[in-house]
Amino acid sequence: MIHGFAFSFTAAALLVVVALVIYATYLKTPKPKPFVAETATPEESSPKEQSVPVPSSPTEPQKHIALGNQNSVRRKLRAVKASTSEQSDVLSSDFGVQDIEDQETAKHIEQTQNLLQSIRNVKLNDNDVEIDVSYDKALSRRLLNENIVLRRDAEMKAKYPTKILLSDLEPLLIDIANLPDQAKPEEVRVIKDRVQKTEMVAALIGY
Repeated sequence: MIHGFAFSFTAAALLVVVALVIYATYLKTPKPKPFVAETATPEESSPKEQSVPVPSSPTEPQKHIALGNQNSVRRKLRAVKASTSEQSDVLSSDFGVQDIEDQETAKHIEQTQNLLQSIRNVKLNDNDVEIDVSYDKALSRRLLNENIVLRRDAEMKAKYPTKILLSDLEPLLIDIANLPDQAKPEEVRVIKDRVQKTEMVAALIGY
């Protein structure tokens, strides 16, 4: 009976040892890790890493074409400026000449007006006392020469109102210029009547 208990105890001890060995072996075996699906997160690119498009440099033919276009535009601008300045110079010179001519005509008409008013205001007497008209005579001769030049110039430039006015003045200037220095009252009266009838003074003032 003692032998049977000893056998049972030995068998139990072996079972314990075997169980321990199996447990140790189980612990040493690697266990598979659980599978976890990982979502790949895109890496944020820093501002420095972002690719910036670099403009391509123009080729040599393109450079020449661009420079040629710029030069042609500049030449056109210079040509326009030159033509504009030439036209302005021509216009200004034309207006300057016209202003001078108009001033000369206006001065001539003013002096002629004063001469005719002087003749018109001469006081005549009933006797045969001669009247000194030497100054009026000399002034009329000078104005007559000016009148001829201005009349021809107005005719050439188609200034017909000025031409007509100057043409009407010439006969009066000729008559005054042909007076003697000491004119008789009757001679002066004839010219006075012509000045009043033609209303030449009023026409000169209106001009």
